[in-house]
Amino acid sequence: SSFGVSISQPVSISELRAANYLAGAIGKYIGSTPSLRSDLDVRADLDLDFISLGGPESNLKTADCQSNAGNLLAAFDQSKNQFVNPFSGQALATFDPGFDYAMILKVRPTQFPNRVWLVCAGLGEWGTSGSAWFLAHKWSQIRKVAGDRAFAVIVRVRPGQDESAEIVRTVVGEKH
Repeated sequence: SSFGVSISQPVSISELRAANYLAGAIGKYIGSTPSLRSDLDVRADLDLDFISLGGPESNLKTADCQSNAGNLLAAFDQSKNQFVNPFSGQALATFDPGFDYAMILKVRPTQFPNRVWLVCAGLGEWGTSGSAWFLAHKWSQIRKVAGDRAFAVIVRVRPGQDESAEIVRTVVGEKH
C-alpha cells in the first residue's frame, strides 16, 4: 500500500511557535480565537488589522507593512541581513554573535489610519518566534515607551530560548 502527503506551502516550526504565542495572548485578551490566515489569502486586503510573521521576502503582508508610506521607522533589509532606517539605510542595531535578532514593527497604514499592522520578522528562526513571544508576553514594556504610536523594536534572542527575548533598540514614531 502507498501513503501520500500533500502540502501546498510548508510552514516553519518557528512560525508555528510564533502563531501559537500570539493566538494564545490575543485570544485571552479578546475572549475569542483570532483568525489565522496565510499572506496569500489576504494579499489584496489592506483594510484589516494583522500581525505578519517573517521577513518581506517570505511574507507578502510584511512587505506591504514595510513599504507602506505610513512606515517611517524601519525596514528589514534581507540582502544585508539588517534592520535599517528606511530613508538613510543606516543599521538600527549592532548584532552580537550567538544571538538571533528580530524586528517588531507597528505601522498605521496611510490608506486606513485606524488599522494596525504589526510585523514579527527575524534574522534566524529564533528571532521570529522570540519576537512573537515578546509581543505576546511583554507587550506592556513596548506600550510603556510607545503608547499607541508607531514603533520599531529590535530584540535579541538566544537560539532555542524564545523566552530570552530582550529589547536592544526602540524607535518610536511621532504623536498624531
